[in-house]
Parts: sequence; C-alpha cells; structure tokens
Amino acid sequence: MIALLLLPLLCGLDGGSPTAPSSGAVASENPSVLVHYDLRQVIPELDDGDLWRQGLVPRVARRWERDDVVMPTDFYSAVPSEVVYDVISRTLGDAMRERGRMMSLEGESDLLVLAPRSVQEEVQKILGTLGRALAGSDRIRLEVLSFSGAAGDGPLLEKTALSEEEADRMVADLAAKGAALHTYRFDLTPGRTSGLTTGRDVSFLLDYDVEIAQAATIYDPVVSSYRDGTRFLMRATRRGASTALSILMRETLPAEKPRERPLSFYAGLGSQKGGGYSFHQGPDSVQIPNIFSRGVAFTTLIPDGGVVAFASAFTRGGETRREVCLLRREGGVSSPFYRAKFGSVTLFLVNSELFSPPGLSFDLYTNEEELGGHPLLYAKLDAAPATFLFDWLKYRFSVWRRIGPWAVVVTDPAWDNQALADLEQLLASLEEGGRNVTCSSDLQAPDQSSFARLVLPVLGGTGFGAVLGRTTTALTDFDVEVAQFAGSPDPVIAPLFDGMVLRGQAFSGPKPVIDVSGWGIRLVL
Repeated sequence: MIALLLLPLLCGLDGGSPTAPSSGAVASENPSVLVHYDLRQVIPELDDGDLWRQGLVPRVARRWERDDVVMPTDFYSAVPSEVVYDVISRTLGDAMRERGRMMSLEGESDLLVLAPRSVQEEVQKILGTLGRALAGSDRIRLEVLSFSGAAGDGPLLEKTALSEEEADRMVADLAAKGAALHTYRFDLTPGRTSGLTTGRDVSFLLDYDVEIAQAATIYDPVVSSYRDGTRFLMRATRRGASTALSILMRETLPAEKPRERPLSFYAGLGSQKGGGYSFHQGPDSVQIPNIFSRGVAFTTLIPDGGVVAFASAFTRGGETRREVCLLRREGGVSSPFYRAKFGSVTLFLVNSELFSPPGLSFDLYTNEEELGGHPLLYAKLDAAPATFLFDWLKYRFSVWRRIGPWAVVVTDPAWDNQALADLEQLLASLEEGGRNVTCSSDLQAPDQSSFARLVLPVLGGTGFGAVLGRTTTALTDFDVEVAQFAGSPDPVIAPLFDGMVLRGQAFSGPKPVIDVSGWGIRLVL
C-alpha cells in the first residue's frame, strides 16, 4: 500500500528536485550587490566645547603638574556614524525599503549596503557630499622672516593688509638683506585645529622629594622637562570671502644648558634602642634651567587674494631681533554650506560657525603667593557651536541632524513646505565677517632691561596675548620632614619668570578700542 502511494510522487519528480528552479527561470534585471563603506574616510574627528587651552608662558613644574600643554576636551556626544546612517536612510527613503535591500552599521565606522548598483551610486553621492563638507580644507601659508642688525632698521611694519604682490616683494627684499625665511603650510578643516610642534624635550633634575620611615631617609629625584622648539596651533572658519583664523605661535629655547645649583644639608637618623643620632649628607645639587620664550596668539581675518602681516621686535641684553610673519590662503575646497539633490529630496549642510565663529580668550594669573612670582597666561579657544542655527532649524525642518559644527538637513517640499527657501534667505542675510583692528603696542620692562614691540591685525571683538621672557627656578626655602626617629630638611624649589606678559581685547567700530592688561611691563599704545 505504501509503495502504491509513493508511486505517483516518484513519477512526478521525474528525476529532478521539487525545490530546484526551472531551467527557464529569468534572472533579476537589477540584482543587488553588497558594498562596504568605511565611514572614517568621510568623517573626521570633531571636537566640542573648548577645543584646547595652551599656556604661553612655559611653566617649570613636576611633569604631572605641567599645565602649559595642549588640552583637548570633549568630543561631540552623538556618534557621527549613526548620524550618517540616518541621513542616508532618510535621503533614500523608499529606495531602501524594497525587498532584498538592506543597510547595516557594523561597529563604529563600517557601513554595509545591499542594494542595486543604481542605489549604490546614490549612497556614494550622499557620502561624497558629506565628505566634501566635513573633510574639506583650506590651505594657509605662513611665512616667518627673522632678522637683526641692518635688516631691522626702519619701521617694524608699515601696514598689516597687503596684496600678494606687495607681500612677495617684502619677502624678496628682507631675504636679500639676510633675513632667515621659514615657510609652513597648514591644511585646516572646519571643526578641527591643526598643530605643529618641532624640537625636542630637555630633561633636568628639578627637585627631591624626602621620604622618611623607620629611621631611614630616602631622597626621590623629581625630573622635569621643557620643550626646546616651536609650537603652532591654528583653527580656521570661512566667513564670506575671507577666512577667520585663530593662530598661536610659541617658541621656547634654552638660553643656556641647565646648570648645577649646589645644596648642602644633612639628615638626622636615630634608633629605637637609643644611642643618639647620626647625621648623613643629603643630595649635593639640583639643576636650574634657563629658558627663553616668546609667544603670540590672536584671531585675524584673511581676505581671499590678500595677505595679512604681523610683526614683533624685542631687545634684550643689547641685542635686537625682529620677526615679520605673513599669512595667506593658498586655496582649498572648504565652504560653509553644501547642497545636493536626490529626486524631490534635498541634502543641505550648513556650518554653524557662520553665526558664531570660534575665537580666542585669555586668562592671566598673577597670584604671587601661589605662583611664586611666576605668571600664567592661557590662550583658550571657545569652539562651542552656535545655538542660534540649531534652534532656528528645530521649528522649521522635520529631519535634521548635527555632526560637529555642521547641521545636516534632509528636506522635501512635501514635508517642510518653503523651509529650505527660508534657510537660503537666512544665509543670504548674513553680514560680512567683520574687520581687523591693528593693535600696536610697545612694552618696556620696569627695570628697562628689555623692550618689545608688537603689531597685530586682530579681528574686532576677539582677544590677543603675547609673552616675552625667561623662566628659571630658585631655592626659596626649606621644609622639615620629621617621622619615626628621622628628620631631614626638604628643599623648596620655585619657578621664577623674568619678562613681560600682555593680554588684550580689540573692538572694531567707527573708532577702534583696544583694552589691555599685563604683568611685568610698562605699556605704551
């Protein structure tokens, strides 16, 4: 009976498989392909809040107490890859909802897309638009001319705004007189700071920590270091036909090698069994650095096709040194907004720094009791994004996201009516990016041992700072450590600064105003 029941089935199979496709089946005319996209090629690392804080006065301290170094802070809380995934999904809409199509974010930066090649081309176009905005850069050229003697005669700087032809002639003239020329190029991306540090670290024996326990004394060497070289930090934002540039330059070099400073003191050691005390000599020396430093930090506006110049001069020990620096934009692809069309959907990116560009502020600390006669001047970049733009978008667009300082809008007239036209009108209503105020300052040390002159083109509404001087250390006191049948003097080594520190604020208007304060100087504007 079972064989009779199976016979029709076996005959129907006719030697084939019941699940095998027919040899006459037609293949899909638009097959899907699986493509891997590495989003790290599109999304740079963007920072939030105070991007960095840099000390202009080098501080000699224990390595874990040094606070003159770059200090990056927070990153944007939203994961950019997740935002990119959402932007692609919203832009493509129904094209990714058809059967057999899929998009997946693996880890933090790997995007897998299963879709026909026509859809893959749209994905590549979206990523290309995002990449041009997020990773687009401007190239800034910095030329530094240093000279003395005959080359330094005459006015320090006749004007701060030059044409490219005037700047080229200035470089040629000063180089012909023996000026040393150094040229640097920086590719600056919106939302990021570019930096360059040259030189080497020089270590020296700063101090000793005294450790006492169980009738024993140990002197723990404290080693510090300083940077012998130059540090540059730059942050750029496009403003109309100009580039707003925040720049910091700091040069630190040893006036001489760290020298020995003799010490002479003894530790007393006792015994639990009595027998009096014995005395043992402590360390016989520490090293004293002699560090010369100069630095300047400010924000300026560089017009397209033009050159901005700034200069400094200082006299110390009978020697005069001058330096003229030229800034220009050599080109780039950075723009404050981008747009791309995908059917009825528009992808629009706007840099919020158009509405509130980053700028430098300065903190000056001169507490003699806590710092021991060593001032601290910090340049801080406030890179917090403008809330105005994000609040404005919130009530007009259904779909928008944030990546770093960028607002990424996905819009369709069916969703947002005329909101895109309103956004374009808002951008057109922005005024030009302000103007520079020439800040010229003469600085004289109270004992007339040194003199400095500055000429800076400072963007109105922003601050500037400058430092010139020498950092060293001195034995200022002895503490006493006593415990468990042992006692020892503990030398107190304090940093000292011999020089001038200046900070100021420039205000543009019919009559520009410069507000300044300083330490260790007599100021003549």
